[in-house]
Amino acid sequence: MILTQIETNVIWMEEKTMHNENKVFNPKNMSKLEHPDRYKELPPIEILNKLGLEEGQNFGDFGCGIGFFSIPAANIVGETGHVYASDISQQMLDGLNERLDDQYKNRVTLSLTGIDSNILDVAMISTVLHEVDSPEEFLKMASKSVKLGGTLGVIEWIKEDMPHGPKMKIRISENEMKTVLEISGFKMEKAIQLSQRFYLVIARKV
Repeated sequence: MILTQIETNVIWMEEKTMHNENKVFNPKNMSKLEHPDRYKELPPIEILNKLGLEEGQNFGDFGCGIGFFSIPAANIVGETGHVYASDISQQMLDGLNERLDDQYKNRVTLSLTGIDSNILDVAMISTVLHEVDSPEEFLKMASKSVKLGGTLGVIEWIKEDMPHGPKMKIRISENEMKTVLEISGFKMEKAIQLSQRFYLVIARKV
């Protein structure tokens, strides 16, 4: 598959400091999620536009962290849309809540327990799947929340040797991603190389 590449050489995370022994991102490092280089490497508005997010839609952010995608999405969907932000860390959700302007608080729902069924037009799972024990089960859970024909964006580390990021054995290649998406009720439509380290997959619920 030929990928579209957006060149970047920035470095903003290292596995040893960003992840704990259980693979999960360490909330103590949440400030690094707002590093300016991260916005250059993974520009949220540009990526949300690639997913086709529009005003009035419902957006879901699985593993939302402190709102790297949730807050820009709230701006895009406007007063007639809604953002559902889910994370397993209350500390992360508290961090997101602190970053929400008053105008956004009524259009963003925070949740530790997931997102309701069949309500999302567009969903995002960013640098999360490599952390979970079963990507298939995680995607099946997300699929329940996405409307039939809805869009899912997944960002993951490219499965190549590099000095930063998670260990090779837990990275997910594009071919592996296509397989787990199909198992979980999605059809992969496109893969885009976002940088030298990350790729974006756009899929449709079928």
